[in-house]
Amino acid sequence: MIISVIKKGEVLSSAISSRERLVFLLEQAQLFAGDQPALAIELCDEAQTLAMQERDNIVLARIRSLTGICYCTLGEYTLAFDYFQNALNLYEHDDVVRDDAQSMYGLVPTYRSLNAHIAALDCFIRGFE
Repeated sequence: MIISVIKKGEVLSSAISSRERLVFLLEQAQLFAGDQPALAIELCDEAQTLAMQERDNIVLARIRSLTGICYCTLGEYTLAFDYFQNALNLYEHDDVVRDDAQSMYGLVPTYRSLNAHIAALDCFIRGFE
């Protein structure tokens, strides 16, 4: 397997599968999420396309949750909310409790940043249910 990273996380390779590329992109996005959220969002966008092609809703939900985290970091709370809510819907559809709670906790600071304190508290409590 040959992978070479170029600018902005673009990957050139003809020797890796779509699934391997998806995993690689998601791992790279996680690495960049804290200090380069805009780059992480670009990587998530590409990974999201692959996840949809593979019809992997769990990975797609993780990507959307990570994208929400990146938008929070950038102060784009409305966009972050949309991504967290979408991830939560995907998790609930597939009944994934652990990741569901993770999205709930992503929504809590997003609600707070949007001055929706009652919704933040409700979301926090739902995370324990």
